[in-house]
Amino acid sequence: MMQVQVELKSITNLGYAVNRCGTLRVDNVLAFIDSQIEQHFDRFNCHNESNVDDSELYNQRWILSSTDITLSPSFNRCQFGSSYDVLIKLESEKIASRYFTCRIWPSNKRKQDEQICFIKMIKVPMSPVEKFLLTNETVHGQEYRHIHNKQHNYSYSITIRPSDLDANQSIRLNNLLIFCQHAACHAMNDKKLKDINDLYDLLRIEHVQLHLMNVASYGDIKVYIWQTRDREDNNTLNFLLTQSSNHICRASIKLNSKVNAAIVPFGSVPIIYYEDNCRVVPTSHCSLYRDRFGNPHLNAFMRMIGDINTSMLHYEDLASLTQVSKGARYLTVRQNLHVHKHFFAIPPNAVLQHEVKVAAFGNTSFTFNQNVYHRSHCLLNVFTKIVCMFDGKLKVLPPWHKKRYRNLFNKVDLRKMNIPAEIPSKACKYRFESRFDDIDENFHTNQTVYLCNSLNAASHVVRNQLKAYHTDFGHDFNPSCLTDLQSNYYAESFEHQILDVFTWQDSEDNTLQFLIKHHQQDVFYMTATIRDDWMSFQPKL
Repeated sequence: MMQVQVELKSITNLGYAVNRCGTLRVDNVLAFIDSQIEQHFDRFNCHNESNVDDSELYNQRWILSSTDITLSPSFNRCQFGSSYDVLIKLESEKIASRYFTCRIWPSNKRKQDEQICFIKMIKVPMSPVEKFLLTNETVHGQEYRHIHNKQHNYSYSITIRPSDLDANQSIRLNNLLIFCQHAACHAMNDKKLKDINDLYDLLRIEHVQLHLMNVASYGDIKVYIWQTRDREDNNTLNFLLTQSSNHICRASIKLNSKVNAAIVPFGSVPIIYYEDNCRVVPTSHCSLYRDRFGNPHLNAFMRMIGDINTSMLHYEDLASLTQVSKGARYLTVRQNLHVHKHFFAIPPNAVLQHEVKVAAFGNTSFTFNQNVYHRSHCLLNVFTKIVCMFDGKLKVLPPWHKKRYRNLFNKVDLRKMNIPAEIPSKACKYRFESRFDDIDENFHTNQTVYLCNSLNAASHVVRNQLKAYHTDFGHDFNPSCLTDLQSNYYAESFEHQILDVFTWQDSEDNTLQFLIKHHQQDVFYMTATIRDDWMSFQPKL
């Protein structure tokens, strides 16, 4: 077989999704590589030497069924905004499987000893009848069909969110890795894991294995955990994920106490043009961020936008903000988002530009305006009002700053939204837990998680044909039917907390409303306007 490979250079997406410590997320790396294989799959299929007519398999969707990831110690030093070179090779192909390898380096450092990770991946085809083919070669002859429950140290149930699902309406392998990490974090908090005492112990990852045994969709996943040790006394966390009576996935995460895991400074992003109050940031390969409808994933884009704003505050000193707010915690309190139609037509691997500028100042706040462009088309227009907190108190901007930027004082007024006095009786309640990957550098739930789970609540209403909305959205809720989203943030929430989303639509109104509460505390409120031509965005079922 002639070897086929795809080489990608200066990829920034890997560095635009970081964990709460500011370093790369393993699940994001896995999702990105899987998405790139999907984008280039026709090329990888060109050299099949089998005499068997498997064109029917080629026309199916192929899913990632098995992966083996080895991380170098330098992986935990990879910062936000960094760029990387990626080399993906098709190593072998069989009728019902494709075996790939992937190597990743920091850009312009293509030496073997500077490689940050090495990934082995196997993809198998989905079948309309059998769901997917799982052959012995897909797991290298390893059988994970039997485990005695008495072996596990701990178990925890996690509910699948609609946003976890891909176009096959099944959960991806990278999301199952998140489930493993979330369950391990619960086990650590409950003192069920030996010699694992804090978050940093869980982030000292050396090796990850995931083997898919069945597909999972809506419902709960139960995660069983047990520990083993190797000859060097390194800790390995083993996982079995089940749904009902089905074994879904077997996984292991090998930890190495010698691997450094700590908070790193928030990385800077590349700037290609700037003025006193404006920066333009290039980013690439948006194919990673796709939801189950094939749309660019709005939540992931909004998280990237928020992290770019944070990077600007740390490194670029827009309108002297770094000078007046050094050492502060930055908290978003208000956001207006306009989603243009062009956003849902972004081609795979499009190169985008983010224009960031300070739009306004108040006595204790400032407002960023960010526009995301593809070529000449504006995709997203976002206004974000941010406050600086010192020791739990609002920071008042100094007089000299107000004088210097008086043309921006109160130029944009993002006022606090009024929450309805009462939640209507027809409102639907959707419950979710703040997960391991939902937490940002402030060690609280990232604000985009509220947006994501508001849309999940809408999906829950539509899929279950509940009476909270009078608009008939069909069989599932496609977020592309929304255009203007206005939101307010009232309180912080934290990992493992259970939050409730209340959602409804008033009579004869084209606006959906979402209120998130933690017990009796209001956390988040959002209104979302339905497009006039929303029916053209309905998924094909």
